[in-house]
Amino acid sequence: MMPWRPIACNYFVTLRCDSTCEYCEIWRKEDFKNIEEAPIERIIRNLEDLKTLGVHYIDFTGGEPLLRHDLPQILKASKRLGFHNTITTSGALFKDRAFEIAPFLDTVLFSIDSPFADEHDRIRGTYSYEGAIEGIKTAKKHKKNAIINFTLTRDSILVLPDMVELAEKLNVLLWINPVYRYGGAEGFEKRSLGYIKRYQGRKNVAFNMASLDLIERGGNDVRRPACKAVNSVVTILPDDRLIFPCFYKQDFSVKIDGKLRQLYRSGSIAEHKRKQGRFEECRGCLAWPYMNPSFLYALNKRFFMAVMSLGYLLWKEHKIRKEN
Repeated sequence: MMPWRPIACNYFVTLRCDSTCEYCEIWRKEDFKNIEEAPIERIIRNLEDLKTLGVHYIDFTGGEPLLRHDLPQILKASKRLGFHNTITTSGALFKDRAFEIAPFLDTVLFSIDSPFADEHDRIRGTYSYEGAIEGIKTAKKHKKNAIINFTLTRDSILVLPDMVELAEKLNVLLWINPVYRYGGAEGFEKRSLGYIKRYQGRKNVAFNMASLDLIERGGNDVRRPACKAVNSVVTILPDDRLIFPCFYKQDFSVKIDGKLRQLYRSGSIAEHKRKQGRFEECRGCLAWPYMNPSFLYALNKRFFMAVMSLGYLLWKEHKIRKEN
């Protein structure tokens, strides 16, 4: 059965970052550098409302979420409410903070852009490779689900076999995340997509087959949008703002101020759902934090591809967890 309520929340707890990745725009934006961060009391209230909205999965992201000093308290409150807690991190700070946050985490996505330290550090603009590797080992010691989040580009596809080898050496899952740019994709040749698909059978590799199909079709079609960002994902910014339809297209923005449930259930939500994926800027979009959940909100070929990919992911996670 397809969900009718949002299943995920992209909760940006900070937009501060310790990396300057060449493919990311967040650290470049001047208006993000001094954005006010809401106090933990406001965040906990939002978490309580997210529970009533039906959300199951929260990715605490940024920026670099580990730069937030009260992250352990945020994660603890979220776990007490029964959410599946995930953080997306460069990993450089994870080893030092693991004892504070590991008890309240389910999954840790470690962003590694190359299996070679020098190249990874060049792409991210910081010396974080060794810290990420140590972070993965630390997460495993704490019995957490550690995943390498590999942003795949037309250049880094050349080192995909080496990334698979790294994941196998560490015995963690490698999540292949094709690079995306809001309002247009970098693009991959058809033979490159076929090459990626060949790795589906590897125990330590996972990706969303529906996302590869969307890439092959040229990304989001504004006439028949694949994007269901408003249906599937709640997006909250560090300064306690709810935004629609997504982080990249902030067409609607409002201060939550303890009224998330009321805002999300207001009559205007239907209008935001009608417009999702239909803006001119949405043409060709492949923003996976929104597209991947969106595949579960339309009963078509991509729905079944996404469900199958999720099944592979859970099965492989289970096998790796038993071995570790």
